[in-house]
Amino acid sequence: EAADVEARLSDWLPQITAPNAPPYLLYLHFNDPHEPYNPREPWYDSGSYSGQYADAMSAYDSEISYLDAALERTWAAIQEGAERRGRSVILVVLSDHGEAFGEHGTIGHPGILFREVNRVLMMVHAPEFGVAPGRRHGMVSLVDVVPTVMEISRLPPLDSVAGLSLLPVLRGGEQGTIQETELDGRTLYAHRWDPDQLMSDGSKRELWAALRGERKVILSPEGVQW
Repeated sequence: EAADVEARLSDWLPQITAPNAPPYLLYLHFNDPHEPYNPREPWYDSGSYSGQYADAMSAYDSEISYLDAALERTWAAIQEGAERRGRSVILVVLSDHGEAFGEHGTIGHPGILFREVNRVLMMVHAPEFGVAPGRRHGMVSLVDVVPTVMEISRLPPLDSVAGLSLLPVLRGGEQGTIQETELDGRTLYAHRWDPDQLMSDGSKRELWAALRGERKVILSPEGVQW
């Protein structure tokens, strides 16, 4: 529950926002828009959709709205603490996977690597560091988050990180447009292994995917998927 994360944050804030506290990295994991989908009032609307997965989709939407409200409160508390210290905060909001609602005959995020599960949310808020508001395009990956935050923070890059800093894209302008084009030309990879899904011989059921621009191929035990 988001309320549990908020309660834990309220315990931490006095310590991490104290006048003599060092810079900090705060990781909060919210799990609300996730199976089982719980109808959240006042956001739940049973008439939003029709069809087999209508109720699940409506409940899922209400879970997202519930989390949005929790994130707003969380950000306000963190920002208030930062302002008291005269510090700037970099905010990154990510989702680790999407959910399927009938696409490819599935619901949730079972052992698949289709677009409905791979396409996720990535938001970065850092206006004090030159990050311009707006939507950006280009093939990006969760592996890009660490190098992006490192560069925004003016920290030296890590040699072992596979991703790229997205700061030019986030700042916009000509350099951002150039990087968007470069990002669309690279190949991204995805891997999936569900410990609850095993092959008949007891081995792991693994899936691999390669993505470039609008093209994608998935290698699975059942063959090639698109």
